Amino acid sequence: MSDASKRPALGAVYALGGALLFGINGSVAKVVMAAGVTAPQLTFMRGLSTVILAGVVLLFTAREQFRISRRDMLGLALLGVAGLAMIQWLYSVAIAILPVGIALGTAAVAEGIPCITTVQGLAAAVQGIEAQIEGRIGVTSLQDWAGRLSRSDR
Repeated sequence: MSDASKRPALGAVYALGGALLFGINGSVAKVVMAAGVTAPQLTFMRGLSTVILAGVVLLFTAREQFRISRRDMLGLALLGVAGLAMIQWLYSVAIAILPVGIALGTAAVAEGIPCITTVQGLAAAVQGIEAQIEGRIGVTSLQDWAGRLSRSDR
């Protein structure tokens, strides 16, 4: 069991830290690329710094994780190239092209393109589309919802 699953507060700190880093990522990348770093260079530096940081952490915390079986090598190589490098490179290219650096979704929303970034958001969108197709969409005030909730608590 990981430290985060044993200690929920630590897990919350990890989640908040990850959200903070993700939130500032686009802005920082935009500034770095405005200084003359290209998208491929930024992708390489991000990947290299991650490998170094993860390598140092593993060296001191779980040295046995460096052992990789021959069977796993191809899968890890494909995951590294397709799953990490391509996503990071395309992300950097998008930041370089889009006029916004703070929120990539802003450009899509401004053009009327739906931007769904979570599984929960996708589920809500599917439920909304199903409700519209079935004609179950209506308007209900917050007061009506509050009344329904208070009656159901009784």
